[in-house]
Amino acid sequence: MRGFLNDVRALHVDHGLHPDAGHWARHCRENADRLGVLLQVCRVSVARAQGVEAAAREARYRAFAEVMAPGEGVVTAHHQDDQAETLVLRLMRGAGVAGLASMQAARPFANGWLLRPLLDVPGALLKGWLEERGVSWIDDPMNCDPHLDRIYVRQHVLPLLQARWPAATRLLARAAKHQAQAARALDGMYCAKELTSTALAAMAPAERVPALRAWLRANAVPSPSARKLAEMVRQMAEARRDKNPAIRFGRHCLRRYRGTLYVERDAPNIQPGTRYAWRGEARLELPAGVFWAKRCTGEGLDERLAHSCHAELRFREGGERCRLSGAKTTRSLKSLLQEWGIPPWERQRLPLVYLDGQLAAVPGYAVFHGFGVPPRGIGLRLRWQRYGQAEDTLWG
Repeated sequence: MRGFLNDVRALHVDHGLHPDAGHWARHCRENADRLGVLLQVCRVSVARAQGVEAAAREARYRAFAEVMAPGEGVVTAHHQDDQAETLVLRLMRGAGVAGLASMQAARPFANGWLLRPLLDVPGALLKGWLEERGVSWIDDPMNCDPHLDRIYVRQHVLPLLQARWPAATRLLARAAKHQAQAARALDGMYCAKELTSTALAAMAPAERVPALRAWLRANAVPSPSARKLAEMVRQMAEARRDKNPAIRFGRHCLRRYRGTLYVERDAPNIQPGTRYAWRGEARLELPAGVFWAKRCTGEGLDERLAHSCHAELRFREGGERCRLSGAKTTRSLKSLLQEWGIPPWERQRLPLVYLDGQLAAVPGYAVFHGFGVPPRGIGLRLRWQRYGQAEDTLWG
């Protein structure tokens, strides 16, 4: 058990919404010390104007994402009762199949995973298990405020359902699981690594919104409202061929370029002259995505050069020229980016690999003359993963 706990660390999020918040943090510290688990206390600011419940949740999950290391999983104690409450709330909001799937036991999140292993465990059973072992906990007073939607469902709606149907909580949680299965089936029907305006227009009208919603989910992007989705479908499928419509929603933007749909997450602008040292790392986080390098044989960038030269990642400044392997003359990088069909808004964010001050490669597109690996030599396959793009689309 101790060896397992060495791989576990705890995070307490202080929302700053209650005067006893300091006491709660000390309680978490005492329990973490007793278990020998490292605890990090993260204080967040909650924007009350948008509704305390939603704002606190957003701040909490933002804190999770900020402290996660690549490949880690955030484990929460959501249980069967929480799942039943979530389904009722989603029903009252008129959610579709994906929304009615409620919480998932495991889903991609930030740099790793969000895990909820207790969704099949009734809340009373979990509470009894803790009491038997003398584990203490603190009840947030907000859990008694019926003005909050979830608390109203907990105090009034579910008890009424359970009075008539004693197994209501379990049955609601089971219904959420059925909706999750249906959502996965729909994803399989509609989802594609690439979605085009032509394919969208060719679908039956009733299929277009589900197809776009499934494609967004496949790209790890939260779906907007049904009304917003319908407007997206209309613009992406019906805009003239020479137009490149763009629709913002939340922190993302849906765009069309040369008939293909792209979704991007808000990212800071790259300042002119920005450079990042690259010391052969397999993965580098950049402002607008992730740079990858995977060892291979007989292809890619020569690994020996990458390690012996001064390696940097830079961004376009204009006027760059390069020579493709096997070509006799140089070409402008601008013309190559256009030829490769890279959308204009991505060209300034795409990292360029420089070795000793010379443009050596464009991740995912080309390794230039003089920098490729010799036959049977060890090379590096380079890829650029923009935020919102699934990793499994990178390697082919």
